[in-house]
Amino acid sequence: GYIPDASPVGTTSGDGGGGYDQRRRPRSTVVVVDVMVKDMVLRCVHQIVQAAALHIRSGWKAILNVAQIAARDGNDSIAEMGFLIAKACAEQHGPQMWMLATARVQPTDGHQRGAASAAGGSSSGGDHEPAVEVVSVAGIEYFHELIDCLNEFAVGAATRRPRFALGAIDTLYVAAVALGKQVLAHSSYTKAENISLDDQPLYRVWMPVLRALHEVVMHTEDLEVRTRALDSFFRLVMAHGQHFSRGLWASVLRDLVFAMFADLRDPSASRRFATVDDLELWFSTTLIKALRHLIALFSRYYPSHLSNSMMAEVLELLVMCIAQPSEILGKIGT
Repeated sequence: GYIPDASPVGTTSGDGGGGYDQRRRPRSTVVVVDVMVKDMVLRCVHQIVQAAALHIRSGWKAILNVAQIAARDGNDSIAEMGFLIAKACAEQHGPQMWMLATARVQPTDGHQRGAASAAGGSSSGGDHEPAVEVVSVAGIEYFHELIDCLNEFAVGAATRRPRFALGAIDTLYVAAVALGKQVLAHSSYTKAENISLDDQPLYRVWMPVLRALHEVVMHTEDLEVRTRALDSFFRLVMAHGQHFSRGLWASVLRDLVFAMFADLRDPSASRRFATVDDLELWFSTTLIKALRHLIALFSRYYPSHLSNSMMAEVLELLVMCIAQPSEILGKIGT
């Protein structure tokens, strides 16, 4: 059979999202004969990973691309082999794929100040300030490849293979927490507010993961998978929000969290749902759970980390909930 190119689902785009631009990614086409050949190829790749991980350098990208292609295969055993490869990379071979280092970056100009201002703070910086030493992740591109690979299992396989989707979400969360903890434990780590988001290591690590989980929440029909992704999203933010810079908080809330509630503004204009019943199911399950998570998040981090402007947006959201015909949403809003 023919396996399409290895273009990702699209969890990250551009360096601004902490990932890479799909348009720069080489497209690959793999032609195989039958399931036996696919199985043999995957077993060979798995064996290479297990036996020669210490000697693999740039080959991690090709390995993760193979696993991602397997996620799209119609045969469950092929998809499972691909998932085992991706899981092994995440759980056992992170130290071979990426490592922590230090870099010196220039304090930012208006870009970061604007992000910090949007979060209700201020930022210092200027062209004449000395360079700032920050933690950098050498090989971060392989971490982003891993995110896209696991997200293929989480989104693409959610309906047909929910077991793989749930496993991918859990693996993604564990990998994100582990790498984030390594960054936080590094002797050169500091939560500098006067450097651009793209130079902040936790933004490069956690924002792509949160984008991936957000995509699962917004584009997966399976309720169990969607709920697992939603819980993992807020679990990560709730557990580690004290380490977020103001710019990262602004990006997470405005680009991801508040976007989950876009259908509340005009439910009749939503194009994500085929029927009214689907929209009501979204309101009565995922949206209500997201709202509870959001209230818990602000109860913990406002006003210590979250600004009055962010609280104003939450209050506006609660007003919209009260105006909805759903009794459950209305009660949460009050």
